[in-house]
Amino acid sequence: MLPDPVAGKPATVDGVEFALAPGITVNLSLAVGPVLDAQVRSLTGYGMTATQARDSLVTGSPAQVAERLAAMPFTPDRGEQIELLGEVAGLLR
Repeated sequence: MLPDPVAGKPATVDGVEFALAPGITVNLSLAVGPVLDAQVRSLTGYGMTATQARDSLVTGSPAQVAERLAAMPFTPDRGEQIELLGEVAGLLR
């Protein structure tokens, strides 16, 4: 069970002490196509085990990832965010 989220007061969960912040930030990591091993290596650099990293990634073909993302509870502007991400991808090419 997690402690009450009181900002500025350290908490200990499973022997690890950390400061709680007001609010929650969520990061979504993708491994679309043949980049799974590289993404796993990247995430293990943040202290995750390889198994935790694999389990945390949204993986698959572009169609499979699109299906999984469509089922997630994003904010109503997710379509706009996806379009902007597509624009970013085009600029990186």
